[in-house]
Amino acid sequence: MILLGLFCKMEALHRHTFPKSQHLTGRTAIAELFAEGKSFVQFPIRVIVLCVPKEKEPVRVLLSVPKSHFKRAVDRNRYKRLLRETYRLNNGSLLAAVADKDYSLHVAFVVMAQEMPSYADLSLLMQKIIEKIGERLP
Repeated sequence: MILLGLFCKMEALHRHTFPKSQHLTGRTAIAELFAEGKSFVQFPIRVIVLCVPKEKEPVRVLLSVPKSHFKRAVDRNRYKRLLRETYRLNNGSLLAAVADKDYSLHVAFVVMAQEMPSYADLSLLMQKIIEKIGERLP
């Protein structure tokens, strides 16, 4: 009986997920984000944010690691994996901030550095980025 109550309390907390439906896909949506979005830099990541009419998902995210910075695919994939994991663990406050609004966000994270950061550094950076996005919401 106690376990059932504990399980119900855990379900009420934010689930740290990043499902496929939150990935920004589609040529027109991505082109619109880069053409009309507002950007800022939190080195080594450039962040582009665009408010769009309300969608099913409150936030949709694009992760980009340019080939010009990391020549080997394994390095690009590792950087994207680190970005995905840090975003997944830190996105709760952003999702909560946008959930009750009448718009959704499209966000792109574009890597600008040429060296691989540690997981701890990237996690702190992602927290700062998410706070900054939350501050700039209309």
